[in-house]
Amino acid sequence: MPPAAPWRLVELPTHSDPRGSITICESGAQIPFVMKRARWVFGAPANAKRGGHAHHRTAQLFVAVAGALTIAVDDRKQTERVRLDTPSRGLLIGPGVWIDTEEFAPGTVLLMLASEPHDPADYIRDRGEFVAAMAARR
Repeated sequence: MPPAAPWRLVELPTHSDPRGSITICESGAQIPFVMKRARWVFGAPANAKRGGHAHHRTAQLFVAVAGALTIAVDDRKQTERVRLDTPSRGLLIGPGVWIDTEEFAPGTVLLMLASEPHDPADYIRDRGEFVAAMAARR
C-alpha cells in the first residue's frame, strides 16, 4: 500500500441472483498482497474491544462477512472510525496503523486476511511504543 493511503475501503465484486450472492476477493486484484494468514472473530459481545495493536510489516484486509462492527484506525497523521456492515466491502489496512475493533453487532463474523504469517515480533502492542515507532518513520 502506498504511504499516502495507510487504509482504504475496498469494494469487493459481488454477484447476486435468486440463489443468493457470492463475493470474491483475490490477491493482486482487490488486495495488493498474497494472503499468508486468515483468521476470524465471532461471538464478540457488543461492548468488546479487540485489536489494540499495530504491525511493523503486516498489511490486512478486514471484512465483516456477517453483522457489523466499527474499526478505529490511527497512523499518527490521521484517525478515523470505519463501520463495516456489508460483506461486499473490506477495509484494507497497511503496516504502521493502530487498530481497535469495537461496537460489534450481534452475530458479527469478522474475517481478516493478512500479508504475513503470525510473528509476535511484528506486533506493536504498547501505545507509547507505537507513537515512538511512527515518529521514527518520518
